[in-house]
Amino acid sequence: MRPYLTALIAVAGLAGLCSGAAMADEQWTSDGKTVIYEAEEGNMAVLSYDGTTIYLEGLAGVYEGRGTYTGVWMLDEMPMTDDGAGNEVPVQGCDFAMLRPGKSGETTQYWGQVELTFIDPDYPGTWIGYFGDCFDPPSDTMVARPVTAD
Repeated sequence: MRPYLTALIAVAGLAGLCSGAAMADEQWTSDGKTVIYEAEEGNMAVLSYDGTTIYLEGLAGVYEGRGTYTGVWMLDEMPMTDDGAGNEVPVQGCDFAMLRPGKSGETTQYWGQVELTFIDPDYPGTWIGYFGDCFDPPSDTMVARPVTAD
């Protein structure tokens, strides 16, 4: 009986490792952008796409029964624009700088609030994100569908 129990525990442990690895590689697509589930920092999930990082409180380790999560988005670099005279100038950021979670001492003025709601509560799932600049309410919406191996 003991070898059977040991084998059962080993198989269950491997299954857990495999499913965790799949979650770390979770990806979605939205309007030609690929959103990647990058990491977990405490209970916060870190997603990224096209120079934007999203930090979502409470999503880390949740792969079933997903609901709505709030957090912040931050640009990885200062955006630039043309001033009309052919000069590159920084885009106006928020009035307040935000400290980046997990990156000691690094701040940005290019951030905003995000609310992400999973339409499909279990992995892999489609979600809708509502994004606002700085402290403003959401003004942009993103629908992201999972990238799966068919």
